[in-house]
Amino acid sequence: MIFRIKNKHALAFMIWLELLGYVKKVLADGSCTFSGKGTKKSLSYVFVKNDLTGNAACQSLYEEYVNYQESNFIVMKVAG
Repeated sequence: MIFRIKNKHALAFMIWLELLGYVKKVLADGSCTFSGKGTKKSLSYVFVKNDLTGNAACQSLYEEYVNYQESNFIVMKVAG
């Protein structure tokens, strides 16, 4: 199965990577690379293609991002 970032998560995932300290570089075809210093060697280079697929580091960090989003989900009820 091919890994793919969901459209609804694409922008937020890239912002999240930048907040983690990754440096973003936009390529001519619309793809992006993120390089991180002080990260595990296997996660130091993240490549997000313009079709929202990516390398193994991208897949690993995207799974972590989705888990992070799901764990911080809060349901608020209005008292009434």
